Amino acid sequence: MYRPWRTIRGRLLLSANLAFGILLAVLLAVNARREYANAVAHQSESLDDEATAILEAVRHLSFAHGVREVQEYVDALSRGMQGCHGADQYIVVDLGGQLLIPSDISDSVARRLTQIMAVAQDQIADQITVHGRAFSMGSRSTPTLAVHIFEESTEIRRAIRRDAVQQLLTLAGLGAIAVAVMNIVLLKRIANPLKQLSATVRRIADGEYGLSAGRFSGDELQELASAVTTMSAALDEDRRRRTDLMQRAHAVQQHLLPLDVEIPGLEIATLFLPAEDVAGDYYDFIQLPDRTWIICLADVMGHGVPAAMGATIVKALVMTAVEQHAKPAEILTFINRHFTEALPTGFFASMFVGHWRPAEALLEYSSAGHVPGLLLTDPGETSLVSSTGFLVGVDPDAAWETRGLRIACREQLLLFTDGVTEALSPSHELFGRERLIRSRDLSRCRPAGDTIDAIRAALEDHHQGMLWSDDCTLLVLNGRCNGSACRCSSLDSRLDRYEPFRAPAGTKLV
Repeated sequence: MYRPWRTIRGRLLLSANLAFGILLAVLLAVNARREYANAVAHQSESLDDEATAILEAVRHLSFAHGVREVQEYVDALSRGMQGCHGADQYIVVDLGGQLLIPSDISDSVARRLTQIMAVAQDQIADQITVHGRAFSMGSRSTPTLAVHIFEESTEIRRAIRRDAVQQLLTLAGLGAIAVAVMNIVLLKRIANPLKQLSATVRRIADGEYGLSAGRFSGDELQELASAVTTMSAALDEDRRRRTDLMQRAHAVQQHLLPLDVEIPGLEIATLFLPAEDVAGDYYDFIQLPDRTWIICLADVMGHGVPAAMGATIVKALVMTAVEQHAKPAEILTFINRHFTEALPTGFFASMFVGHWRPAEALLEYSSAGHVPGLLLTDPGETSLVSSTGFLVGVDPDAAWETRGLRIACREQLLLFTDGVTEALSPSHELFGRERLIRSRDLSRCRPAGDTIDAIRAALEDHHQGMLWSDDCTLLVLNGRCNGSACRCSSLDSRLDRYEPFRAPAGTKLV
């Protein structure tokens, strides 16, 4: 979710606007206070001038006539003041200690004036406050006579407030322009370059190494761009180095696998699909001095480099074991004992070891937790070649049973790792044993290479270009036929009526 206040531009704008707002508020408050003080001082001066004029008139009346005439004069002035001023204005005359206030005002106003006079006598200021109401004051006096004029400052406050609001709107408009300019500058100088750098970093994270971040104005951004470019170049160099190493490792592993092997009595074809550059799967065909053969298939836990190193160790152990043993169970016992010594705890491997005797068309085998192979016979009967003991690496003292099966003419043995049957489609559906048998039937009674091609095509169609999640290895062993003994053509008409394999019907453990 996009949150603008979490971006650098948003935070800079927020900080700038907040600082601008605080500064604007302080300036307006100081300015309003100063203008209010000036207005009050000006008002007080005006009241002083009025008091001066009234003082002369009152002094003349008091000498020529008396208190009564002065009172009438004060009443007349009070009426005139109330008619000429929007704010309340009051006059008080102190005539030899006798206070003369307008006689036509209400009792509440009279009490207010009395309170104002009491406060005014205790302080000397242009403005006094009584019960929360502020009054400006103007005064003139002689030793025997004083004139005081009071005017409420409410209108001044209103005028100052209106001026402040106008100034605020003006400055806010200017601030909006400044913010817009700042936003444009930030967008051009900071936000857009950062967005470009971010896009470059994301492309590098997606594997596009060797990219240049470009050049930017501003030392900080250019320094960051240079660091990104340097990082990208280093990652690209590391990728080339790792690719070269993995290619070498792939070549080494391919060299460990048998090539162009011909075994009497069997036609062989293989499929080897590593999930990465190197695999944890391993298979081999080794001829013994008595012209019998060892056929093995192993799947070390996991895939990639660690599993490939385990597979290499298995290869070395197999080559050592067959120098001393020919029975599959003994070979597995030897490998298991040394496997647990050579690899860290937690490494396991499933393994099928067979001893092929061409003269008898007999395959003796032991299976260490390996996925069951499939013996497919001419009428479509399918037998499982099941495990005969624990995985290699589980128990150093483990033992395995040896079993035997014959691979006659037109019979086919499929040995494979779990990466074949557990290959996933985009909808996470397993390839499964049924699809494996069905795809094999498309090439029934044809060379083993055709079976491999049919199964590989079915795997790729099922997988639909996804990355392989596990290594896939498949061995196809066809029983060789002697000339006219093979009549495979009679089976072709039954291929479209093939029923998929479903255990336990049609299944027997070998």
